[in-house]
Order: sequence, then C-alpha cells, then structure tokens
Amino acid sequence: MTTELMPGVMPELYNPNLKWHAIQITIGEWATEKGKSVEATIQCKTDKTERWGNCALMLKMKLQGRSRNTRKQEYDLTELCLQYGEIPVRDFMLEQRASLGHEVAEIAAANNINWKQAYLRSGFGRETGFFIPGRPGYKPLNPAVFGFFDRGSMTFGLQIGHFRRIVTLPTRLSRAQKAKGFIAHDTWLLEPLQFTPTVGESANDRLARFLSAKALT
Repeated sequence: MTTELMPGVMPELYNPNLKWHAIQITIGEWATEKGKSVEATIQCKTDKTERWGNCALMLKMKLQGRSRNTRKQEYDLTELCLQYGEIPVRDFMLEQRASLGHEVAEIAAANNINWKQAYLRSGFGRETGFFIPGRPGYKPLNPAVFGFFDRGSMTFGLQIGHFRRIVTLPTRLSRAQKAKGFIAHDTWLLEPLQFTPTVGESANDRLARFLSAKALT
C-alpha cells in the first residue's frame, strides 16, 4: 500500500456539499473498424462566471458497448483502490455504480418489451490526454465519475461524486454539431436563475401607472 494519491482520484468530488451551477453533456458517435465508438463530453460549472471552454471540471467518458470491457475497467479500478488503500473509494464506486446502472436499465426498458441489458453502454470519466511521443496518451479513469447510456431511448445516467441525474437526452442538434458526429446535447441548469434586483419603478409598476393615467383621461 502507498501513501500517494491514487491516479484518477479527485478528493473534492466526494464532498457531499459540492454544488454545481450547471452541467453540459455532449454525446458523440463515430464508426470504427470494430463497430461504433460512443463518447460523452462532460463539462461542469461551479458558478455562472465560468465559460464552458474553461470550467471547473472537464472530462471525457468512453461509453463501452461490451459489458466485458466495463467489467475490466471496474476490476482494474478495484485493484488500484486496494493497492492505494482507498477502500471507501472502492466501496462508493461499486455501490453507486450498481445502483445507477439498475435505475437507468429500468427507465430504458420501461416502454420496450424487447429491450436487453446488452443495449446499455457504460463507462468512467477521465481527463483528456495529450499526445507526447514515447509516453502513454491517456489519463487514468476517475472512480467518482461514471455513466450509463441507452442509445435506443437516449436515456443517460450520470454520477459525479454524490451528484446523480438520469435524463432522456434531446437530439435536436445544429448542422455543425451533426457534422462533428454528435448525436445528443443537453445543458442542465442546477441553480435557480437569479434576476437583477429592480431599482426604483418596476416594469409592472410603470405599466400600471400608464394604464391608471389613461383611465383618468
């Protein structure tokens, strides 16, 4: 066991008081020699001053279609947790991931009697890697960020630490988005809108004043 921080672990994500201002999800689908590659881009803001291109959390998630691939990822993460003594991290991942997968499967299968578990894609979040000659070009998986996606119903379930949301992703996209291979895009505003306080007469008060004056003429 080592005292170093486990690769991929972000301690702040396990803080139950962590709040997101907004989250943006983009799903892309591309043809490959082995079939279709599906990937989610996840961008999270902690407040409205952040830009989507430079926000607090930016991750990629490869949504695997073969269950053995995701089982291998889960196994590797479990072994890594044991190596670094991160037992709470392992337990959180295994429990929450099983729960999220079950919820997404129930929703995806609700209106499709022919639905099969094999339709469900899943994966873990990771930072975007950069190509450096002679070195690995990918980042470690993040055990606190995982998701499940059903292509037929467009049901997507995402967990980031203690935050969880399951939605039906909208598929109305711009031509530019479609040209890039995107199949779904959604923005979740998680904090209520805060409007600029009225100084002096409000628009409603102004209208009432004009109508009152008109009634007197």
